[in-house]
Amino acid sequence: MGLILALGLVAGAQTAPLAALPLLMQALALGADQLGVGIGAGLLATIGLAPLAGRLADRAGPAPAARCGLAVICAASGLLCGYTALVAAGTLTTEHAFGVVLATRIANGAGVAALHPAAQAWLWAGDVPAAGSRLQGKASAAQNAGRLFGPLAVALIGGIGAAGTLGMLAAATCLALLILVFLPNPAAASAAPAAPRIDTAPQALAWPVLLALLALHLLGGGAQYILGPLLLATLGLEVAQATRWTGWFMGMAATAAIAGNLLSHRFPEHWRPNVGAGLAIIGAAILAPFANLVAIAAGIALVAAGIGIAVPAAMAALMHGAPACARGRIAGRTAAIQATAYAAAAPIFGILVAGYPTLAAASLTLPAAAALLLLIAAQRREAGQAR
Repeated sequence: MGLILALGLVAGAQTAPLAALPLLMQALALGADQLGVGIGAGLLATIGLAPLAGRLADRAGPAPAARCGLAVICAASGLLCGYTALVAAGTLTTEHAFGVVLATRIANGAGVAALHPAAQAWLWAGDVPAAGSRLQGKASAAQNAGRLFGPLAVALIGGIGAAGTLGMLAAATCLALLILVFLPNPAAASAAPAAPRIDTAPQALAWPVLLALLALHLLGGGAQYILGPLLLATLGLEVAQATRWTGWFMGMAATAAIAGNLLSHRFPEHWRPNVGAGLAIIGAAILAPFANLVAIAAGIALVAAGIGIAVPAAMAALMHGAPACARGRIAGRTAAIQATAYAAAAPIFGILVAGYPTLAAASLTLPAAAALLLLIAAQRREAGQAR
């Protein structure tokens, strides 16, 4: 439970700065484009380094790799917080603010690339537990809870300024590191023969599942990105109203995803990814017309719940059959895939919202359908290999 709690704290501290962007723009005299470049650079660092970090976690062990990754995140958070505090005190100017933000976001991305594959391998360390899928679901629920409450916390403590807000987030990250430091190292795997390697021998099974994860994360990122702009363009809401409804919808989506994470074990294990992808398709179809607030709420909730069921179930399917020496590598690939999907969602759906607003919401059905078809293909190939 300590590892799951630490992952939730990190998720909250990583997501919360998105809610603090206006504070950062004001405190560091940066434009939205400059902050966007910094965030994008961090994602690129995660995409590029996660596969390598997963291999290192397999060699050095998941616990040391996770602690090192989180230590890098703590250092990056502390540096940005310290610089912002010195600027607020008048000791430093904002002349180098963009360089500091860029460097700290790249370092943060590198730390995330090291932490998440190692943490996934740590969850599955030693002999895979019988309730591995439920454990994966709890970890996903903790991260979704962090993504929900992190921005809410920023909204509540925003009055303490940018430096104070960043200091609180850095403290949460350091608390997560403290938890990992005092957690015992995972037990070594038993000497029993290892299961077939999912990431090497049965390539036909691994890659459809990995591509399905890419489609699911693209669906989630796209759904988040289009909400605000389409509320303005399609429903004609005022800016304040659109902002308020976007916040409610994103909070509801996080809650639905948590429910999906925690309730996924009630479905037969073999069908969990498909059930989740099917719910996501239904939600995307309801959301497609973007007709009214009730339909949008229902569509977003079903999409989020479906992703909450499908993603941890697909991750469990990949990790369950893999030996200890390959779990970090698999988790590294999934971390890179998630970062790639969220990095691609903004430009793809931004172009759709700007040029074809009536098709932007309907386009979400494409990644949802692709995920379901890929999961079905993986299931059929797995059944063929078992014969």
